[in-house]
Amino acid sequence: MPRINDFKEPLHSIYNKRIENKLTEFLSGTNKYSIENFMKDLNVRYNNLDDTEANRKAFVNINTPQDLSNVELCVENIH
Repeated sequence: MPRINDFKEPLHSIYNKRIENKLTEFLSGTNKYSIENFMKDLNVRYNNLDDTEANRKAFVNINTPQDLSNVELCVENIH
């Protein structure tokens, strides 16, 4: 799992199929669907990345239309 300092990027990770049962149990046994809570029960290997602007930009969160507009502006400025 990529990690920059304490910031983990679980959606950019590779998972073994063997976690399927653990995931099913987790999702059926709780109403707290935080990926952080689920990760506590796994043996995670981290790929520690340097805290650079390029690495932070590679993992930007897009949660709102405004976030998307901001990313699109950045991409336009690159070209």
